[in-house]
Amino acid sequence: RLENFRPAIHTIEIKDVKTGTTKDMGLQHEAFEKILKLASRRKNIMLVGPAGSGKTTCCKNIAKALDLPFEYTAVCMQTTKSDIFGYMDAKGEYVQTAFYRAVKNGGVMLLDEIDACNPNTLTSTNAAIDNGVASFPCGMVDVHKDFICIAAANTYGLGGNIEYVGRNPMDAATRDRF
Repeated sequence: RLENFRPAIHTIEIKDVKTGTTKDMGLQHEAFEKILKLASRRKNIMLVGPAGSGKTTCCKNIAKALDLPFEYTAVCMQTTKSDIFGYMDAKGEYVQTAFYRAVKNGGVMLLDEIDACNPNTLTSTNAAIDNGVASFPCGMVDVHKDFICIAAANTYGLGGNIEYVGRNPMDAATRDRF
């Protein structure tokens, strides 16, 4: 039963092979090491689990472990391309977003509740997530080598289920990015 779900936790230490220093990450979810290995290889990851299972905390700790900035955007059906890609304001100045900062400068970008997002909006992110370049209102941006996109979801992107009825089917191209 989901209300009895308690993830296993264990202590993680990370050793920097270049400097020989060790970072104590403390108690972490049992999947943390596997997720960290993927993130350290700059792979995009989709974390699926029930509400409260530690997905967001895991992403923050991945960023901390890799010494990267952590950026966060919660998405839903009303999320627009402007919410993700930014926009030009009335003065002609670009208004940045968390997604833009992570793509341009590197960092761990968490797209939270991705299975609740408008699939058309998500399709716009596909190039940045997988093709190495992204089109923003301020121009084309090469994706930083340290950009890692992590999606957090309650379902596997195939639509709602009995517990998460408001979830949307995700485009196969978007699911393929993770």
